[in-house]
Amino acid sequence: MAISNTGKAVLVWGLMALIGWGAIGLSILAKVPFDFGIGFFASSLLWWSVLILIAFVATYQWIPGKPWKNKTVQVWVGIVIIGMLENYLNFAGFIPAPLNQYSYFHLWLLLTGIGFFLTIKTWGGDSVPYYAAAGVLNVGLLILMLLQIDFVVQNNLLLAGIVQGIPTIADALQNYKA
Repeated sequence: MAISNTGKAVLVWGLMALIGWGAIGLSILAKVPFDFGIGFFASSLLWWSVLILIAFVATYQWIPGKPWKNKTVQVWVGIVIIGMLENYLNFAGFIPAPLNQYSYFHLWLLLTGIGFFLTIKTWGGDSVPYYAAAGVLNVGLLILMLLQIDFVVQNNLLLAGIVQGIPTIADALQNYKA
């Protein structure tokens, strides 16, 4: 099945979420350290920085016209900059306890939930059901994490990859045929 250039960019973002969260989650469940020789948190930040860079390149390569003027691109660039900046500040010790415990995971569920809901408004069309589902699932997962539901806490990274990646990948494959 051929996919349009816009669909390729959307697909990269979905794969980034699925693989990004999934790789870290699987390593934890398998009790294999997710460590590039610089520690877990530094390795996670490096991992996400590389994946996000790939997604940004895909966005600017494949979104037609001037991607930086696209409202959806602006939403997601803003969300990613806010999230990564906060994560790096937390890593450097600038986010005080008890807020720092919510930095790496909870914050991203909140930000991406907001991002998916804003995407409904900025992107629209046939993509709305996918991003509505992703937004609701992100907020739901965040609530279950805050409630400390055992299954969710133990599988939080894999679940994040699923609730962020699968709707985005499904949208790319369903709505962006070339």
